[in-house]
Amino acid sequence: AGAPEGASWNAFLGPISASQVIASGVSLVFMSSSAQNMIPVNKTDEKYIPQDCPCAQRQYLADFYLNFAKACDESMSDVYYWDTSAAVLMTQLMPTFGKGDASVCTDLRDMHVSINLENGARYSWLEQHSFGAAARVCMA
Repeated sequence: AGAPEGASWNAFLGPISASQVIASGVSLVFMSSSAQNMIPVNKTDEKYIPQDCPCAQRQYLADFYLNFAKACDESMSDVYYWDTSAAVLMTQLMPTFGKGDASVCTDLRDMHVSINLENGARYSWLEQHSFGAAARVCMA
């Protein structure tokens, strides 16, 4: 059946667990799907591989991203750095324990969120609610 329209696969696969983590009181930062969809994979991305990267590793990385879309039966324009951008956001916020700024996110907001566990079209959605847990959310 798949995830409902607008739901994150990460929450859809374990919405009860995601809800429990959010409600636990730990400090959280989320990156919205819309923010992740702003960082497309590009054929010229090899220029971002560090120059001191050994040749074999450089070739492996280039082959990986150049062939990733094809392996997923998609076009290059349909592939984005979803998990990679979230990892960069996490790395940039680690020194400030999630409280600072991150260059990968131009719109970082404080919100109160929860996972919708009601059966229906919004099941497993991360939603903003006044009764939700405090979190920071990268919107763009």
